[in-house]
Amino acid sequence: MRKGVSLLEKMFIISPPVYRFMRDFNIRDFLAMQGFELNEELANYEISEDEEHRYGKLMNELVKNGELTKDIVLPFLVDQSRYSVLRNIFLHFISYEDEILDPNNILKNLKKLSHIDEAFGDLVNCKYLGPINTNSYEKELIYLNTEETGGVIEKLHIVLRKPLKLYDGTETVDNYAFEVDFRKGMLIAKVKNWEQESQQNLTKNIEYFTEEIKKSLNLRIINTDHDIQKVLKSMLNDLTSKVLNKVFMEVNEKLDGLVEKEVDKWSKKLLGEPLPLPAKELIDIKNNILNNFYKLYRLSIEDGQAIEDLHEKYGVEAYPRIVRFMDETIGEGKASSSDPTESLLDTSLYYDIRTRLESSKSLRHVTVYWLTCHQKSHFGTTLHNDRRNEFKINIKPHTYTKEMLEYVLRKIERYIE
Repeated sequence: MRKGVSLLEKMFIISPPVYRFMRDFNIRDFLAMQGFELNEELANYEISEDEEHRYGKLMNELVKNGELTKDIVLPFLVDQSRYSVLRNIFLHFISYEDEILDPNNILKNLKKLSHIDEAFGDLVNCKYLGPINTNSYEKELIYLNTEETGGVIEKLHIVLRKPLKLYDGTETVDNYAFEVDFRKGMLIAKVKNWEQESQQNLTKNIEYFTEEIKKSLNLRIINTDHDIQKVLKSMLNDLTSKVLNKVFMEVNEKLDGLVEKEVDKWSKKLLGEPLPLPAKELIDIKNNILNNFYKLYRLSIEDGQAIEDLHEKYGVEAYPRIVRFMDETIGEGKASSSDPTESLLDTSLYYDIRTRLESSKSLRHVTVYWLTCHQKSHFGTTLHNDRRNEFKINIKPHTYTKEMLEYVLRKIERYIE
């Protein structure tokens, strides 16, 4: 149990390790939204414009001076602890018994996590806010909340925190944010990637916390490589077929039969009548030839088309930019457009590897860029399946919001049967 309340908590000052965890430009944007003239305020408090974490320091000065209140700052800190820089997202498909959705049952199960933090054992309901403004070494639970409809819990939010020391000796905090979305059947774990700044094994932490939350709530994680592959393939096929269906139909109608006859004729001329190529080889050769004509036709009809037109013209909400896969020929294959604003389908490389990609049973990762998110256009999401039964998502901007994550999850949900 905690012996007392620190001076930092009494004064509600945001300790440096906490604001070091956040992107300084997020704090800048938050302060600007409150109506502060930032250059003037930096000058007033004698904070150099070249100083690291200058906006975190400015936020503290404004709090101490009464120009920012606790009620305004708290929601911002909660939001930053749950989204923002937590761009490594682990998605687990779950099943559960319906009775656990009762708030009393959720509360009883959460108390089982008291070995992580005694605060779990002291809960009287499913809402909690710990010392989120400090780097207290005595607290790991800093936030707990639920979303309910008609007395049934639909979502559970948990944020756990650990102190962290970077390679250069700087002290900061590390937040682990969890969402249990019972309606979608998802357990979502979010963490920041510190690989370039700390040697701490953060993968172990996220795996440990995920396992403990799963056990306490009696959740069953049902991820399989097969399920994850279905999601990746369904998404890629949907975004590809909607754009290329016309191309396939036009080229196949005019050339498919001709190319097949020519390939058959060439193989017999080369190998002789008694030793024709196996059927699969003939199909692969034919498809590789047709892929070149798909490419020529696609580039001829879409020359100069803006990427923003894809949604209106084809009804797609994203475009693929990168694919990486394994196949049975020469191992790993990869194709990427040269620029985030260019679709993979508008590159020659896609058509060069299309036959291998179509036959692959192991997509390793797919990067798509979204077109219809109101919060931010053209932001990317990479969906990974590099480790067995693990579904990992990376959000491409430096930070992201609750609305952006919910947008991505809604889109992914469409590809889950």
